[in-house]
Amino acid sequence: MSEKVSQRIEARDRSAAADLMKMSEEVRQDFSLSDTEDVVQCYKVINKSNNNSIKGKLFITQNYFCFRSQYGKKLYVKIQISSIKEMTNEIKIYDNEGRMYYFVPQSQEEECFNLMYYMYKYPFSVLDLNIYKQHTVDDHESNSQRKFDIETAQEALVTAEEMKKIKEENYKLLEQQQRKIAMIDQLLDKTDNYLGEIDDSIKATKSLVYELRLRYTKTKQVPPPKEEIPVLIEAIKETPPVPVEIQILWKLENDDLVPATMKIFDDHIDIVETTANKKKTLSRSFSIQDVLGLYMRARPLHLQIALNQSGKEKGRIRLCSTCLQFIVNEIYIRYLKIFNKQLSVTFEPNSQVFDYGDLMITKTFMNCSGIKGQIKFTEGEDMALRVLTGKDREDYLAMKKTNQKTVEILDSVAKLNVKTTKMADDSMNAVMDVTNRMNEQRQMIMERKKQCDEITKK
Repeated sequence: MSEKVSQRIEARDRSAAADLMKMSEEVRQDFSLSDTEDVVQCYKVINKSNNNSIKGKLFITQNYFCFRSQYGKKLYVKIQISSIKEMTNEIKIYDNEGRMYYFVPQSQEEECFNLMYYMYKYPFSVLDLNIYKQHTVDDHESNSQRKFDIETAQEALVTAEEMKKIKEENYKLLEQQQRKIAMIDQLLDKTDNYLGEIDDSIKATKSLVYELRLRYTKTKQVPPPKEEIPVLIEAIKETPPVPVEIQILWKLENDDLVPATMKIFDDHIDIVETTANKKKTLSRSFSIQDVLGLYMRARPLHLQIALNQSGKEKGRIRLCSTCLQFIVNEIYIRYLKIFNKQLSVTFEPNSQVFDYGDLMITKTFMNCSGIKGQIKFTEGEDMALRVLTGKDREDYLAMKKTNQKTVEILDSVAKLNVKTTKMADDSMNAVMDVTNRMNEQRQMIMERKKQCDEITKK
């Protein structure tokens, strides 16, 4: 892997990025965000959450949707994108806690929705290669040292299995609780029958002037339930690139953002608009040989691809993506493959500098479940198996098998979480219903007792 240090442009481009940098700084202070959060876009909206109608601005960063009111008492709303459970076409947002947020853009409605939905569906991701250096071994080191962190993979598997066991135990406890609630419910049904008999007895006693003494016991209420990646040290030129599809937002000539698929092949790139219910969609194709340079724009998550073509729009492709690092890396290694020289990569002020030009980045994104659906490799063959032999190949396959098993267990845990959450909610509702019934019956029993006491006094 060749070492490169990306240099930011000073002076000219810094003045152009000043407004964005100032806005990001203000938003970080207002919403207590980390220094790595930058404003991607800002829209004027009306916050209609909780039957309100409050005008303000909606700031979109890499990981948050932040609303700040414009007039009167300041209202600050911060929504972590990873906590969103559902988002509708009307920009109604539901989080994991059941809260609902509703924003109505005052302009650029379609673009605002496209960007917010894209950020929600495809989370922001970037890889720091330094994180994996501890797992890298040089050629001169002992062969007994593994290039693949199998121990970490095994630890992850053990952790996943323990997590699954805990979830299963919780699920069984909830099942037992529901069975007890059902038994209590049956007892309450019997009590209802007894209350009917008591009413009949009271009527009979009144008519026959018969002395009765009834004993009642209080029923106890049931309290509610308390609730690493293989390092491929191979020359890029010796490894054929894998065709890939990436979900992006394509920035058009009028600056609108539309959903699109970017297909990167060995020597060319296709971009196809994927806007739903649109009769005629846009598309464009260009050769990697025509790429003059890649520019990370001052506006975060925005990339401009400069092309050797005449005309302002023909000479560039603009896009927004939460995985710019992967896109830059894929174009860079293909350019290197064709020309045997480096492609110019420029980071403007306020853009995030990241590593590129390494097969480890490709492999990491290839195996990352977090970007599942956003990136699709169109070739079934595992690229790592092309270049690995002997013990490295065995270790890689062992680690891959372990990781696959871990993913399967985590998938089952996720499904069990859904079932457990639903059962816990059902149990909570059932306990409340049973408690209400018990209180009602207690009140009825007290009334009957009072009637009986009056009769016995006669």
